[in-house]
Amino acid sequence: MNAVVQLTAATGRLESAVNSLTERVGEVRDGQDALQARIEKVERKMLIAATFFSLIIAIGGIILGTAGFVANKAIDFGLEMAKSKMQEQTPPIPPPANTSK
Repeated sequence: MNAVVQLTAATGRLESAVNSLTERVGEVRDGQDALQARIEKVERKMLIAATFFSLIIAIGGIILGTAGFVANKAIDFGLEMAKSKMQEQTPPIPPPANTSK
């Protein structure tokens, strides 16, 4: 009879321990779900930020490329104008008038 009472008490302690363990596993699972949700939010924000920065870099590249093209054309135009001015004939300079006679 004593063995049955001890077995019943041990079974009760085991049942209590299993219930406590089950509750803790549930809490851990809830914590993991919350952590998973946070990670997904951070991942989404990082993806949005990467897309935004890629777009800014692409737009900056287009703007700088266009500015370089325009600057190159302006320099070419200036050089062509200078070249044409240099090729024009300058009128001859008349000799200085001799005032001493």
